[in-house]
Amino acid sequence: MNCLIQLASLTGDCMPVSDQQKCIKYVSMYLSNLLELFQQGPSPTETNHFCMIINRLFLYRPLVSIMKQEAELRNRFFGFLKDYTIHLTGQAMQKAIGQAEHDDHASLVLLYDALVVLLRGRWRTSFENQEEADLIDNELIKWPTLMIINAFMVNVLASPQGNRPNSLDEDEGDETEDRILFNDLFTPLSSMICYSIPEYLEMMTINLRKSLNEFTQMATGASDSSRLPSWQEDQHWLMLILANSVVGEEVDGACHVAGDVYDNTHHLFQEGRSFCPQKKMQFLQICMENPTSDRAQFSQEIDPFIQLLGELLAWSAIEHEISTNPVSREMTSPELARSTFFALKRFLNAASSVTEYEKWNCYQGLPENGLPLIPDDEEFSKILVRFVVNKVLSVLLNYGGEERLCQDAIDCLLGLVESRAAAIATSPELFEYLKSLDISKLPNRANLMKALVLIGAAANDLDLQENMFKMILVPLSDQFMAACQLESSTAIDSQIVDYLQCFDGVAMGSQSHSAAVLFNFLYNIICQCVPLMRTRSHNEIVVSSILQLLFDVTTKVSIYIDNEEESNRLYATLLQIIDCYRADQMKRFSGMQIDDEDKASDLVLFIEILSNILSKDFLALGDANCSTGAKVVIASLEMLLTIMNEKMLQMPEVAIKFFRLILYLVEYSPEALTEVSDVLMSSLCECMKLGMTGQFGLEITSTSLESLTEIVFHFGGEKNKPRCTVNLAQQFRAMLPTVFETCLENTCETSIYSEACAALYSIIAFEKGFFDEYVGDLLSKKSNEAAKQVLQEAFTDLMKEPPIPGFRRGRIQFRAKMEVFLNKIQGLLSYC
Repeated sequence: MNCLIQLASLTGDCMPVSDQQKCIKYVSMYLSNLLELFQQGPSPTETNHFCMIINRLFLYRPLVSIMKQEAELRNRFFGFLKDYTIHLTGQAMQKAIGQAEHDDHASLVLLYDALVVLLRGRWRTSFENQEEADLIDNELIKWPTLMIINAFMVNVLASPQGNRPNSLDEDEGDETEDRILFNDLFTPLSSMICYSIPEYLEMMTINLRKSLNEFTQMATGASDSSRLPSWQEDQHWLMLILANSVVGEEVDGACHVAGDVYDNTHHLFQEGRSFCPQKKMQFLQICMENPTSDRAQFSQEIDPFIQLLGELLAWSAIEHEISTNPVSREMTSPELARSTFFALKRFLNAASSVTEYEKWNCYQGLPENGLPLIPDDEEFSKILVRFVVNKVLSVLLNYGGEERLCQDAIDCLLGLVESRAAAIATSPELFEYLKSLDISKLPNRANLMKALVLIGAAANDLDLQENMFKMILVPLSDQFMAACQLESSTAIDSQIVDYLQCFDGVAMGSQSHSAAVLFNFLYNIICQCVPLMRTRSHNEIVVSSILQLLFDVTTKVSIYIDNEEESNRLYATLLQIIDCYRADQMKRFSGMQIDDEDKASDLVLFIEILSNILSKDFLALGDANCSTGAKVVIASLEMLLTIMNEKMLQMPEVAIKFFRLILYLVEYSPEALTEVSDVLMSSLCECMKLGMTGQFGLEITSTSLESLTEIVFHFGGEKNKPRCTVNLAQQFRAMLPTVFETCLENTCETSIYSEACAALYSIIAFEKGFFDEYVGDLLSKKSNEAAKQVLQEAFTDLMKEPPIPGFRRGRIQFRAKMEVFLNKIQGLLSYC
């Protein structure tokens, strides 16, 4: 099977892609034998290998080599592929859902990815016979794809709609959620769906209507409610399919409607169908306010995508009504509510965003209000916002302990911020709910505060922003200040942590246009953290929460502050916090074990704060600027170097962050090195020397070498060399052997070899006598006596043109000379 996989992906000199006829002939031979070999399909132990073969055929070979096969062979292959994909879809989903076994699931992903390549690449293959091209599109691609989509739906729905087995619960955790666990299937499934948009929109709309009707009958007692648990699971899967079908989500959370949906709308427009904007608003309003009413009269007057959105809104409205009624609350479930919010967030955000694609469509004669988008009407926006705010805030109020559900609800609210921030900020329902909601007690307090800050900033109205500031931020600040004055106790300290997490959410919601206001607010909180670090030094959770707040302030807020005075105020306060941390927290790390993750995370957070400060440090050093970012970092390094021993550096994340911090310091603020004490500089050099040994990984070796290069380069310049102390120069001398050996031992590791050559060049340029002395010691070793003459000539040739201090181009030339030098001394030099 492995050999067949290799043959399926055969390319390169033995099978040049440019020779199309040879490719077609080779694939013909391969497919003929493959179909003969697997007439009955692969055995269970061959499943994954077989799917890999199909995957490689489509991904590693030009698609034309498959599409241009003889009609009989092509039809047999596509027919077999369709049948086997449908078979494996059932087998994989039955095992994944019913037995929590995912081997066939992983194999199915390979087939789905191959089918996506076929769908996306089909248009690059042209046929002389249009009838043949239409036959391929319809009989071999479109309808088989619809059958595969239907097979997936049948296997995730219970009887009578499908044949989903009883679910076997897997271990709890984010990775076992269906939306994440099956994302590798949902992604290619979305591409398949977009190939058959009209059929999918109609099928999914019908499914949602049937599901809604069944639930309504159970809720009113018109039918037996024994199927309710299965129905909830069915609806959960329908919501997941919906969220991953005709709408997509980018990495930054922004959503979009698939371009094929616009193509479908434009196609209907060209056929003479037009959709009334007023009818669209009327239809969506009915779905939200009277979801059980008959909406059949709108079927020909509303765009198919909007009809599907309407059914989603109708279910969301019914779910909200059920969940807010104590009598019927048990008819829905938190997991189903999460899936509903997941789909609702994507649809609302996608259908509210105007993209370049939609603007392009406008030039094709299709009016803007005819696009498959939510109407941009002020009155309708109020209705939509009221609906979403009621649904989201009622969940936060009634299900505050369901952290994941609350997070999905908050994300749904955020989905409307970009398009309707002002309407949300003026919503009476929002403030009515907030009055009865203790934000600091919610598990998702940080994310809710982030959402509220984003809403206020996006509203772009000073009066609205001032109102939200007074109603939300000021009371939280006052309560926090009052709590800080109380004696430490478990309950009080827990409240303080809750407030700190709220303020952390404020920092996370900062943007360039809102940073100045938020900085002034958060600075007062940070100032209060100084005495808090002293009075609560025994409480690690409080200390961690303060560090997290500082991290997000330096990441999201202070980075936008250009005022020198405000930056200096922040740095001065950070210096006080560092002093407290040094005095009270350093003892925590003295007996630290490698597997002590909580303490390590604290330390990583502290180092990241310092890195953020360096990236913001734009001020010049001097007596007047005693609290610049570089000086804050130097003060912290004195503390960190006392604990950075070999045991501490065995923690990968701590080690990487620490050595990167050193690199940032010497790159961003090399001038600050002249103010570092001899003792600190010696400790810094010893730490870099330890990093060069290679025992902590290649990245740390490379970072240590790069840092050393920058330091030596700085002090090697004509202006700064007089500032270099005798002790520091001796440190460079002591590190030269390690650098030279690192260079010789890592010729195959390009990045490390390059950095080692640069560091060696910098030290030689700083003081050539150090290198001459080292070479003399090498040549005097007894083990080098036999090859002494050859080695001496090689070193002489290497140093024909002595390196020049500060000459960066010389580093590249020196590296080329080192390669010649290494070729000359292969196997001859001993430095042990």
